[in-house]
Amino acid sequence: MSRRCRYRIGEPLKSLATRPPARVRSVALTGSLLLIGCLSPGPPRYTIGSWPTTVPAYSPTSGEARLHDAAEFGAAAEAQRRLTTSDLTIDKDKRGREVAVYVLKAGEALYSSVVVRFCGVVDADEVNARAEQILAFNGLRDPSRIPTGARIKIPMELLDDELFDRATPIRRPVPGRALRRDALHVILDAGHGGTDPGTTVHSWSEDEIAYDVMVRLKALLQGRGVQVHPLVSDADTGDKPQNGNPIRQNRNEYVNVTPPYRMEDSRVALNLRVYLVDDIYRRLRRSGVRDEDIILISLHLDHLHPSVDGVMVYYPDAAERPDSYSPAGSVYASYDESRVSSIAYARRENELTESYSYEFATKVISASRSLRVPVHQYQPIRRFVYRSGRKWTPGIIHYSRVRTSVLIEAANLANGGDFRRIRSKDFRQRIADAIARAVL
Repeated sequence: MSRRCRYRIGEPLKSLATRPPARVRSVALTGSLLLIGCLSPGPPRYTIGSWPTTVPAYSPTSGEARLHDAAEFGAAAEAQRRLTTSDLTIDKDKRGREVAVYVLKAGEALYSSVVVRFCGVVDADEVNARAEQILAFNGLRDPSRIPTGARIKIPMELLDDELFDRATPIRRPVPGRALRRDALHVILDAGHGGTDPGTTVHSWSEDEIAYDVMVRLKALLQGRGVQVHPLVSDADTGDKPQNGNPIRQNRNEYVNVTPPYRMEDSRVALNLRVYLVDDIYRRLRRSGVRDEDIILISLHLDHLHPSVDGVMVYYPDAAERPDSYSPAGSVYASYDESRVSSIAYARRENELTESYSYEFATKVISASRSLRVPVHQYQPIRRFVYRSGRKWTPGIIHYSRVRTSVLIEAANLANGGDFRRIRSKDFRQRIADAIARAVL
């Protein structure tokens, strides 16, 4: 079966029938030939224009291997794709290689206006590393002394895939939700918990803040007739919002599987959440609940580069989802929900999930803005970010079959403004109000 593959320079060519996989070193157009330089000898050549269904590729054993779906082969797309943003122009460096160029405006900084905006990284270490690469590429040393109007050149391989035309999110028609609110079902999650508090800043821990927002949102939804299915619970605080400064930390938190799992291993806690989501989803579908009336919302807080602030919403990327999900370990045989052998994913269902989830993410951002909850300046809705050079999507939604699945990063605890706001119970209530408005 053919698959759509996306590659960046240096990534393995998983479709190439070589052992070990060849790695792309360079991509160049010469006349009607696309030359792909690999670390293995003899770069393969592909004719541009009328693509056959399969094309020959170099193999060290047979001299000729075959690639699936050559028209969608990632390296060819890499050479032909187009930028979808007018904020960048294309130029060439001294060696004749194409580079993207951004003209720095007054008041802009390299970290937020270039790296975060165009490179798809948000974690502090990743942003700083990309900034150093771009500074060196431009012959610059001090990012604080770059003048307004400077032309910042960005190597093409550092750009976020979301900036190119081939990365356009899948769009499918999204049916309206049930008019009766008691027909709506929301699966709620608060990230981390137990021995894993997540990010902690000045005694404020991510898991306690996320759980507080969750119980506030749960109360709002239930008060309006929505059926709520929480994935986690706190044996000490229950469903009571916390108004302390800071919120008191505890480790008495559980994943609501059968029997309940006290969160002592963060990996197991995440995997059990995935199984629990799928179990709830299957039960609701069997009882006749429509796909469009089931929503998964996972609440988190980030610790990113301090230049980043505001709400961000992640949604699943259909192209990156695996064929199945089946974590190894005997522990999963101890819980009713995880005794299934695996969770399987179908391509069409993945595409529908991407489409429905994106549509709901836009509602979350719109509702946040209407209630004066800050949102990320450049790209508040994302399928992924890059970590260690690889695309990363949060696992709870990456493996969810729920048609509408989002993970909401309510604030960046490394940003001074976000951290000041999130400590206010009124602001946490406003975040819950915004999400409830998106649901209803």
